[in-house]
Amino acid sequence: MIKRPLVSIVCLTFNHEEYLEQCLESFFLQEVEFQIEILIHDDASTDGTVDIIDRYKEKYPNVIKPILQTENQFSQGKGFVGLGLCFELAVGKYIAYCEGDDYWIDSLKLKKQVEFLEANKKFHVCTHDTEIRDSTGSKKNGVLFSKLLYNIFLKEPKQVYTLQDTFTGNIFHISSIMFRNEEVNFPIWVNRFSACDMVLFMLLAKRGDIYYMKDIMSVYRSNLNSVTRTRKEYSSQILFFRMSLNIVRLMNRHFDREYQNAMYQIISRYYVELALVYLRKGNRSVKKAAEMGRLARKYDVRVYYKYSLIGIFNIIKHRLT
Repeated sequence: MIKRPLVSIVCLTFNHEEYLEQCLESFFLQEVEFQIEILIHDDASTDGTVDIIDRYKEKYPNVIKPILQTENQFSQGKGFVGLGLCFELAVGKYIAYCEGDDYWIDSLKLKKQVEFLEANKKFHVCTHDTEIRDSTGSKKNGVLFSKLLYNIFLKEPKQVYTLQDTFTGNIFHISSIMFRNEEVNFPIWVNRFSACDMVLFMLLAKRGDIYYMKDIMSVYRSNLNSVTRTRKEYSSQILFFRMSLNIVRLMNRHFDREYQNAMYQIISRYYVELALVYLRKGNRSVKKAAEMGRLARKYDVRVYYKYSLIGIFNIIKHRLT
């Protein structure tokens, strides 16, 4: 008789032929004394990704559980259907997540997270730090996800995160999360956005605090130039800030405005940052900056004045040095 798995690992893939085997091997290298299952959703890959899934399914028939699309769901505006399907089908007490082009580098990752959640019932989610590497797997000067500067609200990682912390953006990488398996209902509008990490973190944190381990236990492959990974490209900043404030605004409605004061402060700060971007050399638009400032004042006038003054001071200081 096959025991019920304690942990369900959810893995989303699309054209990950080059990386998937390393990802799956990192799952099977976990040193655990409990059962696991691996739910792999493939969004109609056109390379050899499905062949790899089939090979692992044949090798581990009681562990690998494929969900294979015949038509690409993302292109049909159903971007995160795979995530929802996997969460619904997962039977483990806990769910861990890792996309097919990322991987885990600590063989005790699952053991550490399970032990923590078993001993600390008030926490709903357990996360850890993540190393960033390029697409070849080479290290990028030891860059850690916790050290990135795209989160304008939280400069240093904390040990415990609350729901209100998740309003600020992505504060840890998705490959690091483990959470208690309870129903996750994504808002119907989530497919408007290129990533649902921020929404998922809010939904999970609504049920309990998030514990952050300093251990570096996963790798995120990135060229460090994507919209959520850089603040050097003005256009990327604009896209990221607009996406983030729109998510916060929509989640405010989803939560029936229960946290509206806190969310309005976040939205106001994002508008201030957009205004400052539009004032900088090379991307200057006084008209757009004024519009962003007006919106910032609308949501929270105190936030507007505080961070506008700080931002303008920093711009002047930068020009003088």
